[in-house]
Amino acid sequence: MNKFLYFFYLFLLGRNILLLSNGYSNKTTGVLLLINMLFCFILALILLFKSKKYNVYLIVTILSFSIFYIYYSGYSDMNKDFNKMVYYIFILLSIVEIIMFVFVKMKESKKVKTALYLCFCFIAGILFLRFLNNYYQEPKKIVYSTWITSLKDKQEMLEIIGKMPGIKSADIIEDYEKSSLSYEDNVYYHYNFKESLEPSDLIIDISLKTLVDDTSLDSLAYKIQEYIKLSGLENDLVRIYIVTDRDDRRAINIYDFQNNNMKIRYKRAEPYIAGSSPLLNIFSLAVKILKGVVPEY
Repeated sequence: MNKFLYFFYLFLLGRNILLLSNGYSNKTTGVLLLINMLFCFILALILLFKSKKYNVYLIVTILSFSIFYIYYSGYSDMNKDFNKMVYYIFILLSIVEIIMFVFVKMKESKKVKTALYLCFCFIAGILFLRFLNNYYQEPKKIVYSTWITSLKDKQEMLEIIGKMPGIKSADIIEDYEKSSLSYEDNVYYHYNFKESLEPSDLIIDISLKTLVDDTSLDSLAYKIQEYIKLSGLENDLVRIYIVTDRDDRRAINIYDFQNNNMKIRYKRAEPYIAGSSPLLNIFSLAVKILKGVVPEY
């Protein structure tokens, strides 16, 4: 019975990750997450005070992974109040569970070595997530469902875009040497967009925090087209320049909007993006060979 409870708890922790991976940011996913988190918390209490048979190091690693995984997930649409509530409850309960398991473990074994192992497991969960997100994981499917009926100005439009799933920052660039408006910090060198600025009235530069698949990016572009109309920019030539936080030189997709029409100006054939240093590029290539995905340059 004790082993069953432990494995069922691990199953529920895995189900949290599966729910966050389904690409949806709707209320159904949020409710399922809340129910799953509640069961996880109850089982954690039972394991701690009744069972005592569990692997605390594995649990800490999975919880650490989950806490940071929600940041990259398709559920993290921070324009929706219900999603924000679920987002913070998920993080809070996961942290509380980690603290409980660590506290009980340290009470049983007050060795420095145990504390170091627990710290290593927490960090290992984060590092494994970074490895998956940066090098191994396939581009995510994200269903963009943010519904907006009115916008005050371009700044509000940027805030809406910047809070959508998979997006790290958003800028409006009218001068290639600097951003006119921005939401969150952007690390890109805007002079890279000089050639793209020439024939357009303005560029909206969108930085992704995780790789998103092509169909989802097209869906994102159509959503942004709606926001452009609401901002009164439908008659301007607006260019959407989508990049990632791992490559400040090359776009993934570029879209043009004008007079209620959308044109795909550029699509990158190779979605896997390496780092900015030769060492990271070599490491990325090694991972691609391991996966059997070798780009042609």
